[in-house]
Amino acid sequence: MAPIKNQYYVAAGSEFGALQGRTLLIVKALYGLKEASASFRSFMAKRLNELGFKSSMADPDVWLRPTGIKDNGEPYYEYIWIYVDDVLAISVDPRKVLEDLRGYGKDQLKFKNDKIQAPVNYLGARVMPKRLNGVDCWMMTSVDYVNTAVKTIQERINGTKKWILPPRALTPMDSTFVPAELDVSDELDNWTQTRFKCIKR
Repeated sequence: MAPIKNQYYVAAGSEFGALQGRTLLIVKALYGLKEASASFRSFMAKRLNELGFKSSMADPDVWLRPTGIKDNGEPYYEYIWIYVDDVLAISVDPRKVLEDLRGYGKDQLKFKNDKIQAPVNYLGARVMPKRLNGVDCWMMTSVDYVNTAVKTIQERINGTKKWILPPRALTPMDSTFVPAELDVSDELDNWTQTRFKCIKR
């Protein structure tokens, strides 16, 4: 857990056993503390910097580092995406990246169920491997998110007569459509990034 800057005290309840009734000092970020998120992000940023990752200009929670050359001679970057406590590593060897991030000894991070595994979903989107144009890659689909959103709406309007969801919604797109092309457009340089962010929408 991340260290915190301010001092917080708590009166120990029965769950603390022999310490019940005593005043305890909180020294690590706990869920619910006002500064917990900022402390955790600062802690992770320090660790990622030590591993040679830099925060990207496009999204401060996407971290990257130039790693080397693949077996086929192609240079590549490793990426880590962090959103609150969800971590996704993209690399030729993502397990090693996450093991390095976890660390060793007393500074070791705890992963949920102590597992490092291939992603099934990330931030509500289903994630799966795919081969496009002879290239192995990963794709994200929002099908689970959309299904959950529709279910939530159905539960909200259940019992009302004025709101009825049609059994089949018309759409100009094929419902089985899956994007099958890679985005090979050039990345924006610093000037065009700034210009893009200034365009009024």
